[in-house]
Amino acid sequence: MTRSPPAARLAAFTAAALAVGACGGEAENAGENGGDGAEPRGSYDIDAETGETRARHTGDDGMVTTMRSGERVPVELPAGFALYPGARVTNNTRVEQADGVLVLLTLESAAQPADMVAYYREQAASAGIDVATSLDSGP
Repeated sequence: MTRSPPAARLAAFTAAALAVGACGGEAENAGENGGDGAEPRGSYDIDAETGETRARHTGDDGMVTTMRSGERVPVELPAGFALYPGARVTNNTRVEQADGVLVLLTLESAAQPADMVAYYREQAASAGIDVATSLDSGP
């Protein structure tokens, strides 16, 4: 089996770290502002058994953002998309807001990366999605 490229792992970690970092900022600053009794605007926890991270943040506009990240987070792909045959999910990060969902999957497969890219590009084209950005990473 081929391990996912370090860049993919870094992207997953970065998304999780940004979401978690955004959650803690206001709660940490509340004490510095004199402890005005305001409710924390965000929270996060890490399940010690599974390693799953969960985060929640409420923005100034009241918009709630939630994030789940881990190997066992249920995979929910957009209509018309499916996991690459035989691929194993090694991490799933799902960020949700009222206006959309971001899904970042890290997969492990014996398949060639070019074959996996073609598989997902075909699904995107069938769903009417124009791929505007492409990132080639790894060895």
